[in-house]
Amino acid sequence: MISGFLDFCRRLLGGQDEENQEGGRHGFERRSSSGGNSSPLQRESSQRRSPVPDASFASPSPARAQPPHAASAAPFASPSPAKAQPPRAASSAPPSTASFCSPSKVSVDNLPLFASEKSSEPPQFDQRNKIGQLPRYEIPEHLQEQIKNDAVPQVLKRPLSPSTYADYFAALLYAEDYYCEKWSDFLLLDVTLELRGRDSFKIQNSAGGKKNNKSNAQKDKPFVAFEIGSVPEKRPYLLSRDHVLLRPAGKKTEPFQGILFRVEKSKWVLAEFSDDFHKQHSPSKKYDVSFSFNRVCLKRSHQAVSAAMDPFLCSILFPDPPRNPFLGPIRSSDFTQNDRKSNMLAIIGRILRLKGPQPYLLLEGPLSQGMEKLIQIAILQLYETCSNNRILVCAPRNWTLDALTKSLLKDIPESRMFRANAAFRDYDLVPDDVMPACLFEGECFTCPPLAELKSFRVVTSTFISSYRLYAAGIGADHFTHIFLVDASYATEPETIVAFANLVGKTTAIVATGSAQESPAWVRSDIGRRNGLKKSFFRRLLEMEPYSLRDPMYIAHIQ
Repeated sequence: MISGFLDFCRRLLGGQDEENQEGGRHGFERRSSSGGNSSPLQRESSQRRSPVPDASFASPSPARAQPPHAASAAPFASPSPAKAQPPRAASSAPPSTASFCSPSKVSVDNLPLFASEKSSEPPQFDQRNKIGQLPRYEIPEHLQEQIKNDAVPQVLKRPLSPSTYADYFAALLYAEDYYCEKWSDFLLLDVTLELRGRDSFKIQNSAGGKKNNKSNAQKDKPFVAFEIGSVPEKRPYLLSRDHVLLRPAGKKTEPFQGILFRVEKSKWVLAEFSDDFHKQHSPSKKYDVSFSFNRVCLKRSHQAVSAAMDPFLCSILFPDPPRNPFLGPIRSSDFTQNDRKSNMLAIIGRILRLKGPQPYLLLEGPLSQGMEKLIQIAILQLYETCSNNRILVCAPRNWTLDALTKSLLKDIPESRMFRANAAFRDYDLVPDDVMPACLFEGECFTCPPLAELKSFRVVTSTFISSYRLYAAGIGADHFTHIFLVDASYATEPETIVAFANLVGKTTAIVATGSAQESPAWVRSDIGRRNGLKKSFFRRLLEMEPYSLRDPMYIAHIQ
């Protein structure tokens, strides 16, 4: 099955043109109808129509800006996407009937490789939430009052530990939630827009997939730009996953909904809008502007943090690896300073021998082409060495996963690989050569029936969207391996969404990241100052045995 492993690895590690690994922007899911704060424009629209299942959050900028204030939670409806795309379905396949794999040895320069075994007894996790609609996670009154007064909650003054973990991160997430509520009524009036060509901006292009005519037309549309105040205290902190809502000034019509691309020089907002907006726009037209924050990430992060009260999950979040595990370390003799390929082979062999959630194997280094190749080869070898292996690959950014999915599809059949997307990820931003691994029905991305979902050997997903696998019925005993790619770029609650409901007692975890990176998506001052800017990956690096740089548990990738 894995004959020719060495030649295969050498072929991938060298002798080929490197793939373009630059990808597109983040996708996002619109927030659930379970509650939240709408923008002023959304609230007016929702009064004239019935609510829809998915919605968002809100906030604004300078022209005639109204001051922000803390808003109470109230359900609202977000406008549905104007366009409907024809469905593209992933190839279906019957559930796997692969037999049990006994550990097998393959010699690669005296490096033993073992296929992983899958537990026959699913673990029990009493603290894990039942599948269903997520709670609203309302901010407790005492916390809201503290956060409103910029007072640090008492739990954040205590050391992070298994006993404080759930309350600690819940408080940080509530601070983020309060920030969204605070700016929910921020509204810009009579704003003049500019249209800016896309050529002047460096835009990552989702693994370089060749797009259809519709996508090419989307690329030709200019960005919609307008000025927002540069004083942080007078305007909301905006992220690339937020919505921008435009309504012709003084009108009561339904607003146009766009996607925030970036904020330039701290005061210019760049957003993308569909044909419906561009067809009616004229240079002299003015608009009222509001923003809608994505709260799906917060709700799923809350659920993951709540699940951390389970003793088994707590032992994973605060690992105490055995000092003398039966698996040998990555020996210094496995490395030579001038032989990068041997270094890679040694690390891949270590990944294949890894069993159980403890110890983690940390791969420290930037998300370079070398790191991407290593991850790709490790996944392919896990796929080939044992038919029972089920691999989940998660990352914070869609373009990372699109690039990896595109590469893996060269060796893994479409029927064995699934690219899980946020329900309302922009269809046009998914590369055509990744779409065969996706399932798009009606106006959104979805998951196949559970039996088919379980048949996929490799699943790729953002940390947040991995919750959809659990909601679809995937249990904690399903995946044998979970890769947390570029984990230093995400907040800890976001990262643990990927394994809070999906890790089992035999699931092996590999995490990659850089000590030089930190999470980018933190809005609140309390969150930034009290630990939300420290990733799960970095926290592990500061704990023993990882802080000792023990080669048993950590490898450095150039």
